Amino acid sequence: MQESGYVTSEYDELYASSFDEKEFMNCFNELNSGSQELTYISDTEWRGQIQSTKECPILLTTIPYDQGWNIYVDGDKVEKIALLNGAFIGARLSPGVHDICILYNNVWIHIGNMIGIIGIIILGVIFGLKRTHGGFRPTKQR
Repeated sequence: MQESGYVTSEYDELYASSFDEKEFMNCFNELNSGSQELTYISDTEWRGQIQSTKECPILLTTIPYDQGWNIYVDGDKVEKIALLNGAFIGARLSPGVHDICILYNNVWIHIGNMIGIIGIIILGVIFGLKRTHGGFRPTKQR
């Protein structure tokens, strides 16, 4: 909204703060203490190990949240959680070292493949029927 040359906003308060590098590094080191070691990464699969602590029992990834992702901890499928307002996927962990496997399964790819296979089968049946019933004959023009 603009009034008499000034731009106004619905936000009336402005806050400023300083950056405490020492506190930032302390937080970074605490979060990094439970970091993961990835052994395999592809477009549809992440594998590795993670050390989780009592203070930080969450697997946090930078994988965008999508229903197709599944998380396996020590071979068992666990419930994924939406982190950072639904932006990323993660999971709750118990303290300790865990083997992690994150897999993506796109249901639409499987449906598309099935439609393609059915289409090829139908096309083969049509050509097979035409061939067994005299093949393709040009129509006579009058």
